Amino acid sequence: MNVGGAATTLTMIFAGLIGSGILSVITSGLGASSSVSQLQPNVGVMVQFIPPISAFAGLLSIGVLSGGVTYITIYLQKSDNLKL
Repeated sequence: MNVGGAATTLTMIFAGLIGSGILSVITSGLGASSSVSQLQPNVGVMVQFIPPISAFAGLLSIGVLSGGVTYITIYLQKSDNLKL
């Protein structure tokens, strides 16, 4: 669950930075005023990030379901042991 959540979040952050054009401003090393005037958003590149984001979100969902089932199973086993 932790790996899926972190990877999904980081991939979405990276996609947003690339799609908005800010990543080129950050990596160019130029002054803020000259770089911002050259800012060119590229929303089309964000389509490439759909499969990895979906895969990581699926991994997150599997982790949540597995952890939830395990938690409930252990909780019910402990409550049955207390009754004996």
